Amino acid sequence: MIKLIIISLIKSFLLTLIIEYLIIKAFNLKKKIFIEILLVNLLTNPLLVFIINICYILNFKYILILEIILEILIIFIEGFVYSKILFDKKKSYLMSCTANIIAYIIGLLLYF
Repeated sequence: MIKLIIISLIKSFLLTLIIEYLIIKAFNLKKKIFIEILLVNLLTNPLLVFIINICYILNFKYILILEIILEILIIFIEGFVYSKILFDKKKSYLMSCTANIIAYIIGLLLYF
């Protein structure tokens, strides 16, 4: 069981990193922020995936609601971090929202 959770964490992290990098790259940023994307996702993604996996194992009834709440929280965390790097608050949150929604949808399509 632990091995499956670890594999899930790694796959999710790599998939999210690739998707979010491509989405953010599509925003035509002049700054190169791959390291920042990597670091912020190292903080948010494994924790999210771990919590969701534990909820599935425990057969938590309200997992979809929890997932949505956590994803919204992550959008705000990443948007805040990106706004400190880019100094454009609106673009930072839009980037974070777009990247996370697309990564979430692709993740759902691939894993279900």
